[in-house]
Amino acid sequence: MKPFKFLIVCILMWSKISGQTPNVDSICAHINAANGPYKQAIRLENGLRQLSEEKISRDKFIPKLNIAKMDSRILLLLDAYDSKIWIRSGEFDKLLAEKNSLNPYTLFHVGNAQYLIGQNDSAMQTWKRAAAMTLEYEDSGYTSSMYVNIGALNWMSNNLDSALVYFLKARDITSWYNETLEANILAITNTIEDYELSRKQIDLILSKDPESKNGPFLVNWMSFLKATNPELLDSVQQLVQERFQFISEIPEDLLPTYVENGWRADSILNAIGSMNPTSNYHSALEKLFGSPFLTQLSDSTLKFLLAKSSDEDINALLKLILVADSNQRSLLAETFNTNIFLPNESIKRLKFTAEKYEAELKNLETSQQALIFTSLITLLIISLFIIVQQRKIIRSNKVQKILNEKKKKLELSNTKLDSEIRQLRKTIQEFSEKSLKEIQNLKKWVKSLNLEGDSKNQHHFQDLTIISTYINGVQRFKIREYCRNITSNELKILHKILGQKEIEIIKLISVGFKSKEIALLLDVSPQYINNVRYQIRNVLSENKLELDDVINNFKSNLSFESS
Repeated sequence: MKPFKFLIVCILMWSKISGQTPNVDSICAHINAANGPYKQAIRLENGLRQLSEEKISRDKFIPKLNIAKMDSRILLLLDAYDSKIWIRSGEFDKLLAEKNSLNPYTLFHVGNAQYLIGQNDSAMQTWKRAAAMTLEYEDSGYTSSMYVNIGALNWMSNNLDSALVYFLKARDITSWYNETLEANILAITNTIEDYELSRKQIDLILSKDPESKNGPFLVNWMSFLKATNPELLDSVQQLVQERFQFISEIPEDLLPTYVENGWRADSILNAIGSMNPTSNYHSALEKLFGSPFLTQLSDSTLKFLLAKSSDEDINALLKLILVADSNQRSLLAETFNTNIFLPNESIKRLKFTAEKYEAELKNLETSQQALIFTSLITLLIISLFIIVQQRKIIRSNKVQKILNEKKKKLELSNTKLDSEIRQLRKTIQEFSEKSLKEIQNLKKWVKSLNLEGDSKNQHHFQDLTIISTYINGVQRFKIREYCRNITSNELKILHKILGQKEIEIIKLISVGFKSKEIALLLDVSPQYINNVRYQIRNVLSENKLELDDVINNFKSNLSFESS
């Protein structure tokens, strides 16, 4: 099954609500009345959205805002107001000129503009810079949106590991339900053919929004059914069509599906023509070759589509279709829907041959020459189309093979690690239980003594209490000694930035001890342990490390040395 890949640009709060001109005074008053920076930021974001929809200049409302009450993050949001107007009006040149801005909210819109004009690598770098800044300001909304975008771009480039990392980062910092993020995860589970997880994702999304119009979700839902329950596919396809009354409502992610199935024949070609030259646009063109719309394309439409496309393989096909007449195009449409496989030739050679025959077409004078040319063009089209499909299949197989190998290595590593940790905890538990039993027997014996009125026995009781305390201390000492003998390659890095106390706590966390247990072992309060963990996170963050990643790396290389 061919996985569906997509990128959804998360431009926060783009939807236009009432269409009425906003009341500047009431908007500013509502923002000024907010209590606390969180509410103030939300009200400012909503207010700027309404004002930017009407392109109201900043000098009309900024003097009416209480700037003195705003913190640095809110002031940055306010400073990025012009970029909201530019992205709405398609003034991408103005945004690209701000690519070196130090304002993360301006950079967010710069990345959107770069993506919309096809500069995916630049968009990814811009979003990474901006996300690092918004994370410092603890702005989970913008940071999560940019993590989702970066993950989707990595996925489009077949960097599946990086894509998954960024999707999980987005989920970790998102405290609310994010349908786009859940649709991303569904798409990945479809790609690796883990259909049980796909089914759970679909149930989750539908439970949150039974009438979802999210393009990526609907496409991957249909893709899931095509692979697992084809008998239900028709009913879901009908449901998808019924959810969008107007062509303008259809998400760009869904347009390739509409083209492939021949839906909305009256207006679908206009919708494709209005798309930006993104991956969705090229996917729609690819579906166009095997669709019933191919014979409806005029020469002017073909030239327009060709001018916007940056895919060399698709451009070669469009050029060949452009020189064919209506009968030849009908033949080509039928050919694209067959499963004929010809010998694999060089795409470069095929393109050269196609261009040569295109030039010779102008010199053909007889119907016999035209017929021969048509046959040759048909063979070339079939070869080129099949080569493109073969390349995609090979690339998909390579990705799946890499994923399977990594999965096996990870399972072996986890099995080994679990075994070592279980053995370590078993050893600790055995001598802990033995010591505890000895203490309990000792306490019973002490209680059996009649100490009243006997000063000598009172002294014995105090001695026994000291012994009991000593045994408890020995027990804790043994457990700590076991953990001190735990080693890992990760310690070389940690010793440079952390003290012995912090490293000892990381070791105890790695073998499964909770904060309360660690506090008992170290004879301190649980709050003290939580404070140390917080300090550890700060130190690691300053060194561009995450505590969870450090613990996982520590566990993956864990070993035990006898003292």
